Amino acid sequence: MDPMRLLKLFFPVLLLPSLVTCFNQSSHSSHQRKNNNSFIKNSSNDNDNSAVIAAATETRYLEPYALKLTKTTTDGGGNKDERFVRTLVDRSVGDILLEIPLEDTITVEQIRRRRRGLQNKNNDGKNNENCKNNDVDDCINDDDDDLDGIKFDDEEALGLALLQLRYEEIDMFTGVDPYVVNVLPTTHFTIWTLPVDLWKETSKILPRCYSETFDATRQKVNNFVTRISKKDTYTVDDALWAFSNVRTRSVAVPELLNDDPNDEDDEDDGNSRVPLALIPGLDLLNHGFGSGTQLQLVPKSESKPSMWVITSSSDIKAGDEVFLSYGDDKDNWKLLLTYGFTIPNNPNSVVFWTWQDLLDAANKVRPNTFGEYACRQLLDHPGLKAYTIVSEDRATFSYDAQSNTPRESLSNGLTMLNSLAAQLGHPEEDDGSSLAKDVLEELKRRRLDELKDCQSKLKTQQAERNDLGVYSEWNPFFEALRVALESEEKAITNINIE
Repeated sequence: MDPMRLLKLFFPVLLLPSLVTCFNQSSHSSHQRKNNNSFIKNSSNDNDNSAVIAAATETRYLEPYALKLTKTTTDGGGNKDERFVRTLVDRSVGDILLEIPLEDTITVEQIRRRRRGLQNKNNDGKNNENCKNNDVDDCINDDDDDLDGIKFDDEEALGLALLQLRYEEIDMFTGVDPYVVNVLPTTHFTIWTLPVDLWKETSKILPRCYSETFDATRQKVNNFVTRISKKDTYTVDDALWAFSNVRTRSVAVPELLNDDPNDEDDEDDGNSRVPLALIPGLDLLNHGFGSGTQLQLVPKSESKPSMWVITSSSDIKAGDEVFLSYGDDKDNWKLLLTYGFTIPNNPNSVVFWTWQDLLDAANKVRPNTFGEYACRQLLDHPGLKAYTIVSEDRATFSYDAQSNTPRESLSNGLTMLNSLAAQLGHPEEDDGSSLAKDVLEELKRRRLDELKDCQSKLKTQQAERNDLGVYSEWNPFFEALRVALESEEKAITNINIE
């Protein structure tokens, strides 16, 4: 029987793309996130005063609240720079740790308003002849969120806005934004800035689902770089800088939904997207699960404007680091894909597989049902195209190793395999639990083999690079990758499939 009718009953879920060619960079870069498993190199402008300006800009936010940014550098293993914010005084529950004016928040809409203000200022509050009877956005050429007829997504739009702040005058007296120019790092170590030769080398040894996921991210960035660099104003390095700072430093701010009072199309229709924002000062804090801090937006009062306020939810001793959680549910692969660092003994452990992984496992445990020909047909079946669409999302089928339970996606995938077995003329004698258990066991066995092989090859490659004296600046990134692989191996070993 043709399984098409059955396949149409299943809700499509996005899978991961096949490997694609990604861009080549003009320079090698250094990762910018501030965790102990990553490192940062700040802007190195020709201006000798840039470091002083950067320090002054950072301390503007921290110093009034008895917070201090400490930076350390360790040689060997790639000159890893570590930075962290510590408190100089004891803190109690409920104490205010940091306040950041809402007006300092960097969002797409905020940047547009600043540009409108500059336009009005340069025209003495009046529109010039070319702008009469036109929308002010048209006057200041603020249509950059749509190039080649393709709309930017939220990350890309904020990245383009950052470039405008980096290079365009926003104030006739103070010039460009000092935080954007002097504090945001210029170089990054991330999966999407990995040099092409290193990526080709690494992608061959990663488990398939992670290789495809990372490559999809690189392709997304490549598309953004290609579109941005078509504008004469910006270079490839500019585009990489912009995307990297948005992805690694921005936060979702639901408090700013419908932020533009003049946008008639921005009414809450249930589909409004949560804005992304960079909050200067806030992004200096490292990630920590159960950070002991809370962030909230406090409305303006008679004495203060609207402020982002970070308070302590636990006691913090003088000299201790102040953390902020980037998300208490983030596993190491998500941290690596978003920020470029991983955490040993991460309490979150989620294992992912692709549709092809499931078919390979089914072929191994039920070769008479899921033969090679049948699996090829199922992999290319029109009703399953949604499972192989190019996407930056991670693999469709996931298992929560922490709770030792398949997530809904994997449960649905196993149910689908059982239904396909019946359609292919080999129904399970039980309710399908035997097939599900056998496939899970095979998925586990295969992934353990992949992880062990990957770690061995990664170690060999790293040793070869060290012997040649090349790419030493990437050592911390590969150490973060090793932690992710090792942590997953431990998690899978502990999975007890019943």
